[in-house]
Amino acid sequence: MVNYKTKGDRVKDAIKILKRMQLIGIPNTDPGYLETKKYLDEWINTGEYKHHKYFFFRFGRKAELILVNRLEVEPTFHLFPPEQT
Repeated sequence: MVNYKTKGDRVKDAIKILKRMQLIGIPNTDPGYLETKKYLDEWINTGEYKHHKYFFFRFGRKAELILVNRLEVEPTFHLFPPEQT
């Protein structure tokens, strides 16, 4: 039997991701932060699985956000190293 996260569980997970982003120096006004927050807000409201890949232009990095609604799975936010040119 699959156990799904409640809306409260999803809020807690989203807050963890946003706080980690701020801890690594991404301000809450950065467009990439705001895009992440938008995706998290949608996930909090729907609980649907989401997999987003997008770009943090200010930092020259790609990001990946995987949002799962299963209770035993943590959502994943990964900020890739800048590409070497």
